[in-house]
Amino acid sequence: MNVESESKRTCGSLSPRHIKEIERRGLPLNWAIANCRSVCASEASSRLGYTAKSDGILLEGVDIQIQFKPDKPWRDDKTKKAPKYRSPLGNYDAILLHHPDDPRYWNDLEALKQKAYKIDGHPCLAITEGVFTGMAMNAAGIATVILLGVEMGLTSSQEDPQRKRYLVPTLEKLAKAGFGFIFCFDADAATKPGVRWGQRKLAHQLKAFKVPLYNATGLWQCDESYPNGNKGADDYIQNHGATQFIREVIGKCTSINVWEKQFEEPLAVDWNEPQSYLGTIGYWKTNKEGDVTWEPRCNFDFAIERELTSVEGGGFVLQLK
Repeated sequence: MNVESESKRTCGSLSPRHIKEIERRGLPLNWAIANCRSVCASEASSRLGYTAKSDGILLEGVDIQIQFKPDKPWRDDKTKKAPKYRSPLGNYDAILLHHPDDPRYWNDLEALKQKAYKIDGHPCLAITEGVFTGMAMNAAGIATVILLGVEMGLTSSQEDPQRKRYLVPTLEKLAKAGFGFIFCFDADAATKPGVRWGQRKLAHQLKAFKVPLYNATGLWQCDESYPNGNKGADDYIQNHGATQFIREVIGKCTSINVWEKQFEEPLAVDWNEPQSYLGTIGYWKTNKEGDVTWEPRCNFDFAIERELTSVEGGGFVLQLK
């Protein structure tokens, strides 16, 4: 992880349109200039390894990993979706952003340990998804590792003969250096099974390095009264300020082991004793892939099942709650 020399970095090359977009999002311009530049579709294509159908913003940090934000997202022929961000083909890694005032920020890890957020005296780095989100967190004073996606903190199983997944190189290096990690994905990630499962898999792999792990995902709520929806950490910081973000989100993170307790499945499901989770009644269920998911059931369902399984028998009595 060697920081490129200043002569190789392109700074101050954001178009007026993109500067306006950066400012609208409440992102610090000095961080944006150090890590973003406007590119045409042809250059984006050469960096992505496939045809880009729009100009946009190239997002890049201290290493070769990039992300591209097209001005006009285009639909994939297969998925029919139009991603807001595009990633290159092939292997991938995490992104560490250039610090506009400290070119050796990510090179001197011992110095970084002194600057990093500490929990019980242990230096910790945040992990989030998306360059703009990570940019806001870094500018707020929380050293942050940026993933291209929640699942992309681990290598692809297709790249391993035994179909195993490992930490991407940047995360592995930082874990070996002894940093703890704070997961801080979007507010709505707390209720998305795929995101929760992705975080659990990443946490499982990081546990092999015996470093402290914490969860800050879901410690704030989406709020549509804000134009940005208060969804990402960058939105929260824009709406409430960096000080409140550190105090109310990062400062209230919990051990990953505490967070994982919500996924513990009972040895046997007692249908007459339904559980409550996230304001709904239901039970924990393991699917054929082995993933544990929450299966909501309404009170009415349980009321009928209690009657059908009662020793009195003889039909059922409609029981409403």
